[in-house]
Amino acid sequence: MKRSMLLRQIFILNSSDETIFESHPREDLSDDGVDISEEFVDAFLAYSPPGTAEGQIVYVNYGDIEDFELLTSDESSQYYTNVTGKICLVRYGKVAGL
Repeated sequence: MKRSMLLRQIFILNSSDETIFESHPREDLSDDGVDISEEFVDAFLAYSPPGTAEGQIVYVNYGDIEDFELLTSDESSQYYTNVTGKICLVRYGKVAGL
């Protein structure tokens, strides 16, 4: 399915190739209603190459070593997930290793 993609836009599709989520990389108002459209810096992920990623999405919290150890260490755990070949969705807000 062809899409008119904006720069740095994300689409999540269901098994029928229908869009169930579409990101909006730009917001004109802050959480408190202040117009920020003139000050906005487009979202980006440094060191990430351009392209299209397809696959299952796995939430990995902040994506630090402890998070991946929780997901992969014990196959009987409710958290166990094999992340090989999957798209890891990482939570924003913490720099790994600090």
